[in-house]
Amino acid sequence: MDILDKLEVENLITETKEYLDDDELNEKAIEAAGWGKSSVDKFGKTIGHDPHKEGFFDACVMKMKGKKGWDKEKAEGFCARLIDTAKGNTKWREE
Repeated sequence: MDILDKLEVENLITETKEYLDDDELNEKAIEAAGWGKSSVDKFGKTIGHDPHKEGFFDACVMKMKGKKGWDKEKAEGFCARLIDTAKGNTKWREE
């Protein structure tokens, strides 16, 4: 992963936090900030976990809850929505 990919991911995270902080936009934060399957895959590389495999959610939460302005609840919602985006559905939540 090159520096431009890392900057893209960090920029998406910053934009997403702004949407998550807005009660009206919270549910659409991932979509509104511009996350897509390829950017979720890039993010997975930054944390060393494939978003399609087990372990991504926990690694994502650990990474995000340490960021300024992020608590565990916000991190869990964000990470779940990233998996939804990567998989294209929410069926994984039923497993």
